[in-house]
Order: sequence, then C-alpha cells, then structure tokens
Amino acid sequence: WTRRLIIPRAQGFFGTSSSACRNLIALGAPPERVMEAPQVHQVDWIIRQAAQAREKNLSPDALILYVGSLIKRKGVDLLLGAFARIAANHPSARLRIVGDGPLRKSLEQKTAQAGLQSRVEFAGFVEPADIPSEYAQAAVFVLPSLEDTFAVVVVEAMAAGVPVICSSFAGVSTYLEDGKNSFVVDPNDTELLSARIARLLDDRTLGARFIRQGTEIAKTFEARSVAEVFAKGILRAVDRGIA
Repeated sequence: WTRRLIIPRAQGFFGTSSSACRNLIALGAPPERVMEAPQVHQVDWIIRQAAQAREKNLSPDALILYVGSLIKRKGVDLLLGAFARIAANHPSARLRIVGDGPLRKSLEQKTAQAGLQSRVEFAGFVEPADIPSEYAQAAVFVLPSLEDTFAVVVVEAMAAGVPVICSSFAGVSTYLEDGKNSFVVDPNDTELLSARIARLLDDRTLGARFIRQGTEIAKTFEARSVAEVFAKGILRAVDRGIA
C-alpha cells in the first residue's frame, strides 16, 4: 500500500529486472516512466578474489554450491531432492549449502533421512569477504528459488567463473539465455534440475562456455556500467519534473 501512495508522486521508476518493472506497472506506474536498471555489484573485486582463491585451493570433488538464506521461497529442499538423484550416479559429487535460516534443521533432517550426511555440507553463515572463495571451489552453482526479485548471487557466481543453473522465477534469469550462457529451469521439476546439474558435471566443454559468456554478462552489473543507466534515468525523471 505504501508503493501505491508513493507511485503517483514519482517522475520515474527503476526496476532491477523485467519482472520488477512489470510489477511496478501493475502497481500503477506509467509504463513510459519505468526503466530497467540491473542491481549493482562489485564484479571486478569478485573476479580477482575468486581467481586468487582458485590458485590456492583446487577442490578435487564435483562440488555443487548453493548460497543464500534457508527459507521456503529459496527452494533448497528442491535442490536436495535433485541432488539425491545426482549422488547415485556421481560418487564424487558433493553439495555445499552456504547460508542460514529457519529451515536449516528440517533440511538437515531431510538430508539424514536420504542418507546423504557425508555428501551434503551445511556451512552456515559465511562472511561476505570469504564468499568468493566459496565460489572458487564450485563446479556448478545452483539457484533453486521459487521467488526472487533479482538474485545477485547468480551475478556473483558468474563473476567468479562458475557455470550457473538459475531458477526461471528469479529476476536475473531475464538476463540469461538457457543453453547458451547458463541453464534456466523451473526448480519444481527436480528431474530436469538434476539432469542439468549432471550435464555440467560431465560436460566440462559446455561448462567452460558458460563460464566465458557468464563472465561477460556479470561485467554488465559492475557499478560503472549500471551508474550510466541510472544517470540517464534520473535525468529523464528530472526533465519530467521540470516540465
């Protein structure tokens, strides 16, 4: 309701993805005043830090990584279900879950019931300064969210040089192209999700292509690039206000 009070008074609107822009329009923003500007991140810093971490510590295993909160809308239970399929055919595969939240205990219980305690690690909260090191160990990054306005962790993973599997429900997915620079999937389809993970574990050539193109996509979210979009949008809004 606060957005409905604010929107009639604004001269311009920014959405971090096409879905966010559609939401603004649904709330009453005039379409001609809505501009898309991606969420900014320290991409260059992540690229450097991940490269340094990778030189120091190469993981011998096929590590699948998740980074984020352990809450219902993040879909981590779906990732666990997909990993159960992976584990049977990929003996070296491991799943590392970085983050904490109210569902941690139930997710740990689900892992135990599936007999995967030795293959799934709950790392808990990790300091932001250490996150690039987490990405540097991964063979695949998976975001199984059921709802995410943007999901900056996907940008982080691409910047760190990790092949990405992104939920189709995340705003950042609108910047991706399924099969070309990433896999974009409905995480509710755990059979497809596990097949996509297995594909990237088995096909390193495909993974290398995703890494190259993903890094270029990530660079468009660096502050300098996004600032130009914001500056143009602000000038347009100011011009409307003056007029």
